Amino acid sequence: MNPLVEKSKNFDEALDFDEIKNSHFIPALKHEILEAQKYIKKIISDSPSFENTIEALECSGSKVSNIVSTFFNLLGANSNDELISITEEFSRLHTEFVSGIFLNENLFKKVAHVFKHKENLKGEDSKLLENTHKSFVRNGANLPPEKKEELRKIDIELASLSPKFSDNVLKAMTEFKLHVTNPKDVEGIPESTLSFAKKQAGEVGKDGWIFGLDMPTYTSFLKYCGNRELRFKMHRAFATLCVSGKHSTTSIIKKTISLRHKRAELLGFKSHAEYVLEDRMAKKISRVNKFLDELLSHSKKPAEDDLQRLKELFSKDFPSEDIKPWDIGFYQEKLKLKEFDFSDEQTRNYFKLESVIDGMFGLAKKLYGLEFKKITLPKYHKEVLTYEVYLKGKYMALFYLDLFPRPNKKTGAWMTTYREQGLEEGEIKRPHVAIVCNFTRPTNTKPSLITFRECEIMFHEFGHALHAILTDCRYKSLSGTNVHWDFVELPSQFMENWLMEKQVLDEFAKHFESGEKLPISLFDKMKKAKTFMSGLNNVRQINFSILDMAWHSGYIEENNLDIEDFEKKHSVSLLPHEEGTSRSNSFAHIFAGGYSAGYYSYKWAEVLDADAFEVFKENGLFDPKISESFKDNILKKGATEEPEVLYRKFRGRDADIKALLRREGIDKNH
Repeated sequence: MNPLVEKSKNFDEALDFDEIKNSHFIPALKHEILEAQKYIKKIISDSPSFENTIEALECSGSKVSNIVSTFFNLLGANSNDELISITEEFSRLHTEFVSGIFLNENLFKKVAHVFKHKENLKGEDSKLLENTHKSFVRNGANLPPEKKEELRKIDIELASLSPKFSDNVLKAMTEFKLHVTNPKDVEGIPESTLSFAKKQAGEVGKDGWIFGLDMPTYTSFLKYCGNRELRFKMHRAFATLCVSGKHSTTSIIKKTISLRHKRAELLGFKSHAEYVLEDRMAKKISRVNKFLDELLSHSKKPAEDDLQRLKELFSKDFPSEDIKPWDIGFYQEKLKLKEFDFSDEQTRNYFKLESVIDGMFGLAKKLYGLEFKKITLPKYHKEVLTYEVYLKGKYMALFYLDLFPRPNKKTGAWMTTYREQGLEEGEIKRPHVAIVCNFTRPTNTKPSLITFRECEIMFHEFGHALHAILTDCRYKSLSGTNVHWDFVELPSQFMENWLMEKQVLDEFAKHFESGEKLPISLFDKMKKAKTFMSGLNNVRQINFSILDMAWHSGYIEENNLDIEDFEKKHSVSLLPHEEGTSRSNSFAHIFAGGYSAGYYSYKWAEVLDADAFEVFKENGLFDPKISESFKDNILKKGATEEPEVLYRKFRGRDADIKALLRREGIDKNH
């Protein structure tokens, strides 16, 4: 019995994680690919119509997609050597299957026939047909046979490079350990970070503390460790991650960039970015560059002022030295404390993780009527929390929460699905949604107390989850987060706004011991500090976006490429380049995620979310009509209409960049 193939008897066919073994994946994938190929042969043999061609094709690979999602979800959240060892074969099998669909000449003829005779189709049916035909064209259906074969080989090779990149980064991060034994060296570091580091040391029989590169530890260490030399060691380890040595990603980057460009040229585009942006809100490289330039023009002077203030504070401690990247976080915290009498650590005791989750669920109920019911389901790790989600008594989704770092878990935070909402086996099925994070662990004496930034991350990923949970579409490929990449961050970033509203925080931001609400005096400081260093933070994000676009906007000679020199050439950072470092070598968003030629999407969507939230501010935070409009026009619709159209239906106009500038306190004449 293979639990990935057999129909689960759990509620809503929830996965039998307890039964799934690594050895099940390849046989299950092969089995479902064969079943899907039988389905596709029938599509080819039938007379072409929307129902037996387009809709049938939409459903043909549903089980394959579910297996692929499960495999890569576990690879990111609960990896092991055996799973990693089969990744290349698994990726190859899936890529060959997908390529075989798009490059099947007889199948494309059927699709093209229906596309040509589409006059009577409306709504989702029309959109599915349009997207299906476009996907075939964008994946080589119109190419001559020899170029189809070349494209097929490129796709297979690219599919193997992405997981290799992720694996190298994870292994390099896991291997780094900073062992500290002198108590003076850890003065100022929060107790939560120290407790975890103490535990890490104890597990390998050492005294003192062991600090790793997981995000809660790394960011806390750089912010609060007063020992500059140790900050340098931590920063340097992160900044040189995978630059050289056995986990180097340099060759992977070079090959990936080269193959992406060759692929784009094969398909008639000048660059990978041009290919990607054809299917985005931005549409053109010039529009993205103009957008980033405009943001930079507003942000650069405030950023220079931010940096100057940091330099002045730093020079009091080191009058004869220049401020360095490993000093920025530490002196930002010192300056924040000086200017606002506020530090992120002052609020930590008010953000007990369980309470944050309750508050998050409570907000979803108040806005949209959702209820999260904790249940017992099979899970891939004992720490995972499981829920059923209901909307006014109607079942909506299964929901998994995986909150804490593990050695076999990717860093960062993300939302994903094990099954998307939509048509499968002749019926509309509800989604199985997951959020995976790496938050501060509980200690022997305290629960998990997270920073305000970690709260924002939690709400951000929950916004993605709501997009997947509330979706109400007929077809999976149009449902939930299957929208343009520069629109997908709107629901997630929108949710972060609620954390700056006192009446929302009062529902859950309470001292973990006394139960006291977050004091108004502390909230006011937090709110004033919200735009602290926004200029510098903006430039940092813009710098990453420009680097991403530079990698993907034209041909790059692979053999003569020096990654570090390339980064220096395309940097707009206000700090001098640090020799021997590279952001690209661990830039998983663009080399192992879906953000190649799309990292700008975060800032693009920030304009949308800032503009959208102003409607709630103007009409009352919990005006039911506004909430219903956001749910109906943004969260439910998926990709059934173009994002510009959906946004205008909600807002009544296009988004205004000034909303973001207002929120961040940035003015061009700063």
